[in-house]
This record gives sequence, C-alpha cells and structure tokens, in this order.
Amino acid sequence: MLGDMWTLRSLPVALILLLVACGGGTFPGSGVDQNKTAVTISPSKATLHSRGVLQFIATVSGNHDRVVSWSTTAGTVSSSGFYKAPTVTAVTTALITARTATGSTTTTITIQPPMPPGFSPISVAISPATVTLKSGTGQQFTAAVSGTMNHDVTWSVTNGTVTSGGQFLAPGVGVITHVSVKATSRDDPTKSASADVTVIAQAEQHSVDLNWNASTSANIVGYNVYRGQASSGPYSKINAGGPVASTLYSDTSVANGMTYFYAATVVDSSGRESAHSNQVQTAIPR
Repeated sequence: MLGDMWTLRSLPVALILLLVACGGGTFPGSGVDQNKTAVTISPSKATLHSRGVLQFIATVSGNHDRVVSWSTTAGTVSSSGFYKAPTVTAVTTALITARTATGSTTTTITIQPPMPPGFSPISVAISPATVTLKSGTGQQFTAAVSGTMNHDVTWSVTNGTVTSGGQFLAPGVGVITHVSVKATSRDDPTKSASADVTVIAQAEQHSVDLNWNASTSANIVGYNVYRGQASSGPYSKINAGGPVASTLYSDTSVANGMTYFYAATVVDSSGRESAHSNQVQTAIPR
C-alpha cells in the first residue's frame, strides 16, 4: 500500500430479316460449313507405361454423322476410346485416331518401358518443409505428387492433429517439441515426404496489479503510475490518456523474468504533480 500523498426515352425498333435458302450450304456470313464435322480428342497427348491404360474422349461438332471410330498404330483401342498400351522394352510412340464420316484427328501416346523391380517413378514433396509454431496454433500443409495421375495423399502426424486436407494443429506443450507431419502417396505408400515442425510453448502473460490509499488533499483529479527497473528509478510513466481516476491500476506490459519497481504521484486540478510515493518491488516469473 502506498501512503497518503499530497497534496436516365428512345422508341423501340424491331428489325426482321427473312432469309430463304434452298438445299444445304453455309449460312450467309457465318464462315462455318455446317455439313463438315470436326473432331477433337482429350487428352490431346499422353504418356503411359508399358501395358498401361487410358480412356480417351472424342468431341464431335457439326451437323453430319457423329459416329466415331477409333484406331491405333500400337496397342488396342475400344469402340469407346479405351486404350491399352502394348508391352514395350524401349520408349515407343503410338498414334491414336478418332474418325467420323467427314473428318478425323490423331493424338500421340508415348509408351515407357517397364520400371526395374522395386523402382517407382512416384515422388512426393511437402510444403512448407520446416516451420516453427506456437503451442495450439495451426498451419496448412500442401503435398505435390509426381509420376502418377493419382495425386491423393494420406496425412499423418507424430503429435497434434492433421486433417485429410493437410491442416495441422500444433499440440499444447510446455517445452519446445519437435513434430513430424507426413504426406504419403496413396498410389504408392512407400513414397512420402515429411515436414519438420518445431512447437514452442505459449508464454504465460503476467500482469502486476497495484493499489494505493486515496489522497486526502483537495482538488485531486487522479494519479500517475511510474515503473522502473532499478531501485529508486529512473522511472517511466506507464498510464496513458491522463491520470488514473481510481486507486487501482493493472500493468499488463511486463516481461517474464524481469524485476520492476513502482511508485505513484498525485495530480491536482491545476496539473501539479506530487513527488513519487514510496516504492514497491515485484519480480515477474519466467
């Protein structure tokens, strides 16, 4: 306790154009022959491994016969465009063609030989690869899978939690803790990538609550609160926005492990300020 202190109209117009034509031909000015059929293939190119399979899709436009027939120079392709690559021992190029009565289109397939036993072309990368987080906070991780058309991964973690989409939540810890976040290829579970996460404890926020006896002097408008790091000062005023009207003040800007010294002054209606009161000392836990 600190002791007693001193003292926006337009007409509508309709235009009708009557066109008369005999037989087929092109619509005047359209620039498009409606009797010609255009074919596109998707995907427009592809790479497969020996004996690999892939579904191709033909898109037909125009007013002619839309029936599509498929053919290939290597392997087999069904009437619906389902392609099976042949067995190859060296890199091979195959052509696959989608044909209608009036047009066709061809795409290229690159066929890779079989991989050696135990070899997988799949690789996984994770981002970010390293990160430091506070206890209880989150981080979004992403995984990139190459060497396969299946880019799905399974997420796992050694501590904390992680969603199927890679959203990680750090565990609550009291000391620095190392956590591993892993993304594993669903196509080849032997392929994975891990991120290193350092989780640090959330520092406890301390505060110092001060109170003092009210001054009995006349015309008192409030009090100023001072803090120093050495006994008897120097002090710095820590209350903002004018004098404190009550006899209570909470200092929430303290740092862990520090020792502070506090004193107060009285301010009257003329702005005069008293000398510092007696000093109190407190140590903030680490």
